[in-house]
Amino acid sequence: VEERIAVVRDAVEEFLEFGITEVQDHGMLADLEALLALDRTEGLPIRVGFSIRDHELARYLAERDRFEPLPDGIEVNGQKMFLDGAVGSRTAWLLEPYEGSTDRGHRTHGPAEARRKVRRAASAGLPTFFHAIGDAAVREALDLAAAAPGLPHRVEHAQVVHPDDLGRFAAQGVTASMQPVHLLTDTPILPSCLGPKRTDRCFPVRSLLRTGARVILGSDTPVETLDPMKGLFAAAARKTLGGRELPGDETIPVETALHLYFAFPSLAPGCPADLSVWPEDPARATPEAPVARRPNFASVGPSPSEGMRGNRFPRENHRSAGPHPPAVPAAASGRGSPPHPPHPSAARAERGH
Repeated sequence: VEERIAVVRDAVEEFLEFGITEVQDHGMLADLEALLALDRTEGLPIRVGFSIRDHELARYLAERDRFEPLPDGIEVNGQKMFLDGAVGSRTAWLLEPYEGSTDRGHRTHGPAEARRKVRRAASAGLPTFFHAIGDAAVREALDLAAAAPGLPHRVEHAQVVHPDDLGRFAAQGVTASMQPVHLLTDTPILPSCLGPKRTDRCFPVRSLLRTGARVILGSDTPVETLDPMKGLFAAAARKTLGGRELPGDETIPVETALHLYFAFPSLAPGCPADLSVWPEDPARATPEAPVARRPNFASVGPSPSEGMRGNRFPRENHRSAGPHPPAVPAAASGRGSPPHPPHPSAARAERGH
């Protein structure tokens, strides 16, 4: 347990070093126990949304009194369910076979079993966050979400979406939780796996936004870097850091990507807010000149029942920026909130696969 707590402590510090103040953790119950232990003994300086893996949900519900009441900074907000694998391993579940193959990938659940698990979570008031990368898995996720309407279900990744399914996200109120940072490493292998037509419509951020879908961006750390600036670059440039372009008309402006990572529902005097300060203005970044430096400063704002949860000065930036943020910061990105919960964050990361 102590080893797991130490890992969580180090991870929290790294999140703050990158200006991230809220994390969605798709971990195991042992990870939730470590988060709660750290909060009790030292205080947790970031906010965590935690989703319970579908195979552990029955245990969590049976032992709920052992975990609750949860502290202000931790919320169990969903169930995580894997519907397929990944494109690179050819385990993402596709509607049509992989290029040069008759294989369509791996389906992890039968339809009856998946529906039962989604409805079990829904009966406990929990939406399901579906890991769905291939277009068949995305379609299945949308079908399953329709079986338990009225909850904020999410499709995690949505890397390959059939055109017929793009409009279903907005129509059903399902969020597309996407990680453009994956294209930094996936771009070289996508054409050989998917062929040109499906490659063109990978990571359909722009297409989903056009339909009115709610899209949020994250990192999928530790699979990819948690640096949100690399995610901004990927979403705006649609190419690798080495300059290899991913075909398709799915780029979005840097400022749009910034809002999908950070979001600003309300910025007004008197509203609590998280704050991350960069030495450069991320909104002025371009695909040719992305933000390369980490924040000078990250601060997690208060909840209605507490004071400031804590300020953090990144260890690495102590040497380059000094112990205080600049008097007139070049960039300040906050995620403000109304004076009552829920309290949104300055930056978002997804932890899990």
